[in-house]
Amino acid sequence: MLSTEVGGREGELIQTFSKNILELTQKCDKETLESFLREVLEKENILIEEIDNSSASQEEKEESKSSILNIRSVFDKVKHPIKSFGKDVTKEIVVTYAAEEIVKLVFQLMSMATLGVPIPPQILNLLSSMTKRT
Repeated sequence: MLSTEVGGREGELIQTFSKNILELTQKCDKETLESFLREVLEKENILIEEIDNSSASQEEKEESKSSILNIRSVFDKVKHPIKSFGKDVTKEIVVTYAAEEIVKLVFQLMSMATLGVPIPPQILNLLSSMTKRT
């Protein structure tokens, strides 16, 4: 639904991204999801700066920045699942959790586009990198 609302290149990118996340979850590909989370963390400052410079409302900016800052805890839980989830955790649980948090992040960042706010190029590049991995 979001890809239809956004439309254009961004909409296509959201559709591809969604299909890839589903595929990675089905394959239990923890490594690729972990790599994406690592990439978000590496670009955290750039992404936050892009959000701050956007024409989104202050509320949208704060929600988007909060989603990015939350990725650190997601990465830690994925990287060290036994400490985070307990001994009986399965790879499927970790992968599903990571995918869910990535989707929340992307949804928050892309929701700005439905309000007519251009999606910052660094965020589009990040999504593009995920679509090329699968």
